[in-house]
Amino acid sequence: MELLLLRHSVTPGNLKRQYIGSTDQPLAPEGEALARKRRGEMPEIGGLWVSPMLRCRQTAALLFPGVEQRQVPQLRECAFGRFEEKTWEELKDDPLYRAWMGGDLTITFPGGENMQGFLERSRRGIEAVVREAEAAGRLGIRADFVTKTELPFAI
Repeated sequence: MELLLLRHSVTPGNLKRQYIGSTDQPLAPEGEALARKRRGEMPEIGGLWVSPMLRCRQTAALLFPGVEQRQVPQLRECAFGRFEEKTWEELKDDPLYRAWMGGDLTITFPGGENMQGFLERSRRGIEAVVREAEAAGRLGIRADFVTKTELPFAI
């Protein structure tokens, strides 16, 4: 089996171009329709590990109906704190936002998560998935990191 990493489908916040991390939004109707449309393009899978976020569980259920979902808390999205549900236009003049957009991974989102902590947590989540898949004899790794323009689905 390969390890295939997919992004969740479209949420109302995505349609508004907002940063949606810890806000537990459902899929937008457009996101549900897109996942149903892409269902036939998904490979056969031997296991399904998901973020506990509603949008991720909904996407997984639409893409892989009837497959048991194993929730991995470490795969939840980054908590953007006061940047949550804001757009680029609303944040573009904020110095901390500009540092983040410039690639500074040492920042802590005000009222949210530290980027290094988020990256470490995510790494631990992927390692947990790999261990479980290996223990079940289901793993050969291929990581497909896709963007919204290629396949609008997230870890």
